[in-house]
Amino acid sequence: LLLDQQETNNGHTKTTIRKTNGQPTTVEMAIKQLSKVSPRQADLATYRIKYGFSVSTSAEIVGVSATTGIRDWQLIKRWIRNFIPDWVPPPLLSRS
Repeated sequence: LLLDQQETNNGHTKTTIRKTNGQPTTVEMAIKQLSKVSPRQADLATYRIKYGFSVSTSAEIVGVSATTGIRDWQLIKRWIRNFIPDWVPPPLLSRS
């Protein structure tokens, strides 16, 4: 995964994400790239995927509400599937 960030004429940052040719994309690589855009979401993804915590517990650990955690989790899943289309997220019933 490559993450290119460029400043636009109006002062905003444009982020372009693209796959690297010939190299496998892993969930860890996707989370690492996510951390450059949203460290909080990357932390939530790590607690949810690597450690198996529920979304609400992961949200509590990173210091956001359960509602924000759920919203972030939806975005995280789309982020990862952008690079790994057949990725299956961990089951909803994880340790809390």
